[in-house]
Amino acid sequence: MDVWIKQWKCNMIQNLFLICYFLVIVNISSHVCFSEEGAEDNITLNFTSYPTYIEFETEYEDYNLTEVTCNLPTIESRMLRESLYCKDLQPCTTYSVTAKVKFLDESISNHFQYATTTYEAPTFEYNPIPFFDSIYLIWNITSRNCVKEIKVEVVGDGGFKETSRNPGYTEDLTVDNLLPCSIYNVTMSLTDINGQVLGNKSESVATENVDTGPAKSVECNVTENSVLITWEEPKYPTCVEVYYLFLMTEDCYSTNADLCTTIYNVSSTRPRQLTIDNLEGCENYVLKISVNGDHSNSSSIHEFSTEILDPGPVVDFRESSLLSTNVTLVWSPPKDNHLCVKHYIIGMVDSDESFNVTEETFTFENLLPCARYEIEIAAVSLNDVIGEWTRRNVTMPYDRPSGIRDENVKAYPKEMGIEWAEPDFANLCVVNYKVLIQNEEISYKFETVVKDRSLYIDGLYSCMTYTVSITPVTLNKESPDGETVVFSATTGATVVDTKDAEFDPKVYNRSISIRFVNKDEKNNCQMLFVQFTCDSDTDAPIRHAEVTLPVTQGSHMPFTGVLEPLSPATQYICKVSVYNIDGWSASKAGSLLTTPDYPGPPQNITLRSLSSTAFNIKWQAPRYRNGNLALYRLYIQTIGPKYKIPKRCDTIKIVQLNQNVEATKTEWTFLEASPYFEYSVQVAASNEIGVGEFSNAVTIVTHSSRSDPVKQFSVGSIEGPELSETYKANVTIQWSLPCYTHGPVVAFEGAFIGERVGFDTEYIPWSLSVNSSDEDSNETFEWVQDRLKPEYNYTTSISVLVDEAVNSLESKLTFISPSGIPPKPNVSYNGDVDVFSAPNPTESAYARLSTDILNSDMGRILYISLLISEKGCQSDPSPKMALIDSEKEWPDVPSWADVQKDACIKQYQTTPKRWSPTPVNADHTRTMSIIQYVVGGEDCSSSRSQQDYCNGPLKPGVEYVLVVRLFTSSGYADGNCLYFRTDSKVEVQFVLLMIISCLLIAFFLGFLYLWITKKIVWHGEPFIGVEEHTGDITSKNFLNYYEEIVKSDKLNREFKELTAISNELNLSNVASTSNETKNRYSNIFPYDKNRVILDCDSDGADYINASFINGYKRRKEYIATQGPKPETFVDFWRMIIQYNVRLIVMVTQFREGETVKCHQYFPFINKEMRIGLNIKATCKKETHFENYVRRELLVEHSSDCVSRTVVHYLFRKWPDHDCPDDVTHLIEFVRKVKHEKIPRHSPVIVHCSAGVGRTGTFIGLDIIMQRLKSENRISIYDTVKQLRFQRMKMVQTIQQYQFLYKCAYHLVQKKYPSSSKKHQKKNGVSEAIENNYKNSILNTRNGKCINRAESIM
Repeated sequence: MDVWIKQWKCNMIQNLFLICYFLVIVNISSHVCFSEEGAEDNITLNFTSYPTYIEFETEYEDYNLTEVTCNLPTIESRMLRESLYCKDLQPCTTYSVTAKVKFLDESISNHFQYATTTYEAPTFEYNPIPFFDSIYLIWNITSRNCVKEIKVEVVGDGGFKETSRNPGYTEDLTVDNLLPCSIYNVTMSLTDINGQVLGNKSESVATENVDTGPAKSVECNVTENSVLITWEEPKYPTCVEVYYLFLMTEDCYSTNADLCTTIYNVSSTRPRQLTIDNLEGCENYVLKISVNGDHSNSSSIHEFSTEILDPGPVVDFRESSLLSTNVTLVWSPPKDNHLCVKHYIIGMVDSDESFNVTEETFTFENLLPCARYEIEIAAVSLNDVIGEWTRRNVTMPYDRPSGIRDENVKAYPKEMGIEWAEPDFANLCVVNYKVLIQNEEISYKFETVVKDRSLYIDGLYSCMTYTVSITPVTLNKESPDGETVVFSATTGATVVDTKDAEFDPKVYNRSISIRFVNKDEKNNCQMLFVQFTCDSDTDAPIRHAEVTLPVTQGSHMPFTGVLEPLSPATQYICKVSVYNIDGWSASKAGSLLTTPDYPGPPQNITLRSLSSTAFNIKWQAPRYRNGNLALYRLYIQTIGPKYKIPKRCDTIKIVQLNQNVEATKTEWTFLEASPYFEYSVQVAASNEIGVGEFSNAVTIVTHSSRSDPVKQFSVGSIEGPELSETYKANVTIQWSLPCYTHGPVVAFEGAFIGERVGFDTEYIPWSLSVNSSDEDSNETFEWVQDRLKPEYNYTTSISVLVDEAVNSLESKLTFISPSGIPPKPNVSYNGDVDVFSAPNPTESAYARLSTDILNSDMGRILYISLLISEKGCQSDPSPKMALIDSEKEWPDVPSWADVQKDACIKQYQTTPKRWSPTPVNADHTRTMSIIQYVVGGEDCSSSRSQQDYCNGPLKPGVEYVLVVRLFTSSGYADGNCLYFRTDSKVEVQFVLLMIISCLLIAFFLGFLYLWITKKIVWHGEPFIGVEEHTGDITSKNFLNYYEEIVKSDKLNREFKELTAISNELNLSNVASTSNETKNRYSNIFPYDKNRVILDCDSDGADYINASFINGYKRRKEYIATQGPKPETFVDFWRMIIQYNVRLIVMVTQFREGETVKCHQYFPFINKEMRIGLNIKATCKKETHFENYVRRELLVEHSSDCVSRTVVHYLFRKWPDHDCPDDVTHLIEFVRKVKHEKIPRHSPVIVHCSAGVGRTGTFIGLDIIMQRLKSENRISIYDTVKQLRFQRMKMVQTIQQYQFLYKCAYHLVQKKYPSSSKKHQKKNGVSEAIENNYKNSILNTRNGKCINRAESIM
């Protein structure tokens, strides 16, 4: 190394001295030549000037002229030499003359002076070229330098325009802001240098025709059925000849406008207005105004609607169908203003009932046959004005009448009277009634026709049944009569004698049974029924009961009547009576007493859902009251929701309601139901004995309702763009099912609305259908939306649709799609580089770019960088493009200072790092049309300028390559190359500067050599530093990484580095002496920055030894704390209630060996524990598993009226300062804990004894598992490091740190089983891991590990 440095130093110094020597020689030579040319020679040349040449005298007193050269000083030099003349010159032009003079002593000298050619009258020719808004003139002028001024006059309809111009070198002129379709007189004249006007040529020129554009400010003022149309001139009114107005209805416009269009034309000389009358009311019209009949750019389309007018009467009002009971009427719309018809009103004349119909047909139903109706109809306008009525009479046709009804027979011993009512159907078609009475036993027949609906007949037999037939007779003899009704009538009879009848009762608590036998053998009339009655004169609820039995088999058969319900323990007088066609017999009676009982259940329980939160309950009184009813008792119980509730949501509390209702009421409405829940209802009655039997349970499901909005609505990922010219990007949105959908979810609906200034709005609706199986299996959903456009601001919404088509409130979120790679800028077309316009052409150059390169569909061009490199000594740079986050990253490009030491200037960046050259408004529009940048315009000698990209000076006389690089937020692209050369510069002062610079460089290089030599020696010394870590490791590479870290001692070095981390965080609060008793260990404290702060107690204390710990993605996901002490027992539960804790993880035992690790702070199953004055905890459920115990604790705070369920997990197989024997036990325990659904704002309390070792290992494993699942990456070192920055000594021992690696290795094995098997088979890694882990555990248990005090240090 030393030899190489010495050789490099020698070569460098030698090359620098050679360069300095060459530059000194060049500058000295140039300076000497310049001095020789610039010396005074006292020579004067005599010459004669002409318009096109200059003649010089050749002979003088002391010298002779041998050669002469004439040059133009302001343009490229051109030698005009022929003998001693300068020929082919321009008149009125000054030339620089360089002459070679020979003296008498044969010496030769160069002489310089000026000479001017004489005047020659100029001439000119010009040619005007017209356009629609300008005239372009080109001309040819002789003796241009003799012209002082060119004057152009343009006179026409658009006014007078005069333009003067110095001749210069241009031979054209554009006269703009003229009117199209107009004639102008163009005059051109010249003024020479003597002030004389030469020539005055005129020509008449017509500007071109142009598309006039559409008419402006078109207004349609509608009054009833007419419209006044006004408009203003188009953009180019001088080209207007006539306006064409095309009027058509909207329907006609959308179908075939040519067949139903009315055309009006208005001359351009007339007023720009037109009135059109006799328009149809309520019609939508389309008006098209065309200028000069042009239907393309000179047309404009407008719409207007006429006012609402009263419609006329309907047309062709008639019957289309006429039946006996129905009539269908049809009609046609009114001829006048039929579009103003909102609906029709139709009804019967002299009837209060009418019908509103929208179609031209209506059917009257359930009319009477043979009836006559008068029907009227009118049209109703859109503003509810009723038009003219139209009436029509309709007579219904005949139909066969139905039979008579309500026949009534009045029977006597030997006679009877018959009455009846008219038929229900077609009674208006009936004239008379035909009556037939007969009895076959006695061959009796009587037939008659009556008009009235009654008949009296005598001369009949007693106790005899007759057959009666009645038939309605119609008016139309050719039509059939009505239906015949046949019934029986019986004459009167004597009553039954019950004096000797048999009366045999049996008494029960709710009924009395009586057996009755008729003993009247002489009564031959048939009995109809037997009636049993019981009556009580007490205040019993049931004081009367009766039952009637029909006589079906004979008058002398036994009859048993059961009288119920009866009131228990009540005295009744019970009677039996017999009824025949003659009436009731005398009663057979007895006094009986019932026995008491409970009331029976209510009957006929019916439930009716009224809404999503209420349902009505109805019932009937018990069949057996058995006493005085005091009330009804309703038992209502929640069965549960009929929709799925995600596991993360709070458990639904079961409602069990006992409601008492007054005995006088038989219905009640429950108003506190939940939507789409199933409820069970039972009803019981209560009397003086007690509550009777409940009815059978009846269930009901309430109506569904609007769902809650979705939860956890977020953008999962945005992918894209790709490194290609075609833009591709998509977004994944994710959400969770709401806790309460209040009904079965049918679909999720939403839309993506993208906006970008200057571009069309993007609208993309979407819908995700959900069937019952999806809803039962999924709690989270996602939607991938592609076809995004670059750099659009998207707003996406989502709502939940339940079964009754009710949408939830929308949830919205916004995101910005990534921009694309910018297109390669064509700077050859949109830019140039000008050296001689720059402030210093030898060291800088003007770069000019058009702002058109900033316009990109791929997104806003945020930054521009200009890249400079030297041409000729290296290949031109090839264009590049790449994907980067230009807001955070920047391409690795050298700065000006980085490349100055190279002989050939490599490509470097001359603009600032993120250069946005032009101002940007709020709408992101650029305000400049040209971007200018001086390349090489800064002094980069200061230290500040060397820290970033500096725009250092260029080298004189060097050709450079300029590359323009455009940046969007997603990447960059290079344009093609621009080439330029700086001007050469050589000064005398530069020689001295180079000599001094060479000496300074030599001194600096010597000092640099000494410093580098010393630095190399210093680096060669041995040094022990902090372990270098690999950072994040992908899950697939973790197996190889773990193989390396287990075989080496790197894992132990990692843990030692974690132990050595100095965390200078404030501990002022925990150091207070008042808090000493609240710490379980004197060297374990929380940091002030993230300690858990309690509401001040009565002593004003807010301290507890607990720390908030950030999770994988959520802040303050955990609370790491020590095991409660008797002194902190109440504070621990105050923390649970204050921070809404729903889940506690305990990874220690109350006592381990002889040491108390934690105070018992919760009760066991079915036990209560009082905590302080206001808190009570009850263990409602306790489930024991192999490795852990799960408990559900009901926590109640009386003063704050807080009641909530807290889930408690106790891991049973984790010794202090040690690790579980099997990693799967803790991994499965972590997964089980994560499956508990708690609110997102609720932290999880994790504690062991000190709250750092086992607590840190549990939290670290949870974070590692979440990150491995989400990102497929692992960094155990960084995870533990972050935990220790939040609470001291988290993951306290080397064994616990090794245990995390063991768990991660197990998880990766399960994730990639095939890969893990290859590693195990090839390298035997599994055996090494197992032995290393077992040795560490064995050493710990044999006391070979560091003790607790050492581990804490």
